[in-house]
Amino acid sequence: MRHLVIVDTTLRDGEQTAGVVFSNQEKLRIARLLDELGVDQIEAGVPVMGGYEKQAISDIVKLGLKSSIMGWNRAVISDIEASLACGVDAVAISISTSDIHIDHKLMTTREDVL
Repeated sequence: MRHLVIVDTTLRDGEQTAGVVFSNQEKLRIARLLDELGVDQIEAGVPVMGGYEKQAISDIVKLGLKSSIMGWNRAVISDIEASLACGVDAVAISISTSDIHIDHKLMTTREDVL
């Protein structure tokens, strides 16, 4: 039998929708419901965004859910440190792979990105 892992991005991706902003209490409620549904991992947000976001992620971690709690990060050490400071047990690290970003924003080579 194949083992599936369910990762939910509602708390991060959902807020990228125009006009959608979850309150801290809404984030906690969503996290509890996702945990009750058996979601394996909850992508709780982007800690490097600061104050409110970091507090919400820390509060979710403190719930002691069965779900793994993940922070989303750019490939920047300070982003990852911000996630770890919130107490998450997993981090997602994202880096652009488009030629334009690699050449003009990151100013490096595809080989270095990989």
